[in-house]
Amino acid sequence: MNMTTANTARLLITCEDKPGIVQAVSSFLYHQGANITALDQYATAAQGGRYFMRVEFELDNLQSRKESIIQTFAANVAERYSMQWRLALVSDVKKVGILVSKVDHALLELLWRHARGGLPCEITKVVSNHETLREAVENFGIPFEVVPVTKDNKREAYEEIDQLMQGNDLLVLARYMQILDEEFVSKWEMKVINIHHSFLPAFVGANPYKQAYDKGLRELGQDVERNVLARAVRWHLEDRIIVDGNKTVVFQ
Repeated sequence: MNMTTANTARLLITCEDKPGIVQAVSSFLYHQGANITALDQYATAAQGGRYFMRVEFELDNLQSRKESIIQTFAANVAERYSMQWRLALVSDVKKVGILVSKVDHALLELLWRHARGGLPCEITKVVSNHETLREAVENFGIPFEVVPVTKDNKREAYEEIDQLMQGNDLLVLARYMQILDEEFVSKWEMKVINIHHSFLPAFVGANPYKQAYDKGLRELGQDVERNVLARAVRWHLEDRIIVDGNKTVVFQ
């Protein structure tokens, strides 16, 4: 970890759109001695809508000053504008767990990018309902667990997966071909990324690529799928995503 990383943070803000928000945030950071390196904002309406902001900044001795900054910002800025907000330090490496079944292209793209330093996170483990990809995963030095899922044991299986994945900041479904139940998803609210093939409703079922190939399609979509998932994971790791109710804002 270099000094720039150690002293870099991201501030994500959601609130009702009002005059003075940008000035209040930037003025606060200025008086803390911070240097703003990136600022993105979005409003849902010209007036009176929802407002979203992502600010990346550098500040000396950030680690030791983090709690003081949080308390001061909460009292002096966030409370005034009724903000929902969070401060994320770049040096706090996020932990990621992956669920997968038998198809490997989305998973291997994540593992390869992670190995090359393109995904700044710790992949803690991969959990599957099949043994198929054990060797591929363990070749990257990542733990691999199997939790079989049948129509009779789904609740027990999902409870086991939930326990195995505890401590992760993000759960990635890299072609995990099971439908997670509401109880499981509620425990991981706003912490799950899923990818699904783009052939619905034309090709339904577990093997859409073969169906598409048999029908003579020239482009099957695996490359798009794995790249889209990897990009979404990177955006999460870089704190570029804000969820507000049933809306998602992505700062690219």
